[in-house]
Amino acid sequence: MSDVTRRSLRALLLVTVAVLPARPARAQGSKPLRKAELVRLLAARTLSKPDIAALVRRNCVTFQPTAHDRAELRTAGADDAVLTAIDQCLRARLARAAPPPPPPPPPPPPPPPFFRAPRRPGVPPTPRGPPPRLPW
Repeated sequence: MSDVTRRSLRALLLVTVAVLPARPARAQGSKPLRKAELVRLLAARTLSKPDIAALVRRNCVTFQPTAHDRAELRTAGADDAVLTAIDQCLRARLARAAPPPPPPPPPPPPPPPFFRAPRRPGVPPTPRGPPPRLPW
């Protein structure tokens, strides 16, 4: 990483930390952590890295980290345990969000019964059997 890039990341980190209001980690509740909140927690060093990793496992994060995000988190102080916790919570969320398999198709309807037209009053039923013989 070049010296200019490193200074830019540090400046961005300082601006991010200075702009965000300071809230204790207990105020996080069960809301997923935003990237800026995670950077602030790492930079402030008020919580240990194992505590931050536990917080990430419990609450997860709201973002899908890119390579740039991971570099920024490392610069702020994230270790492998924190990054692994992020990956695990995102995998678990993806598994929960996966749609269930489609239900099997319904069985085909039974074939219709043989249809016989109703008899009308006064009309004799159609004779069954061989056709009548004609005299010629």
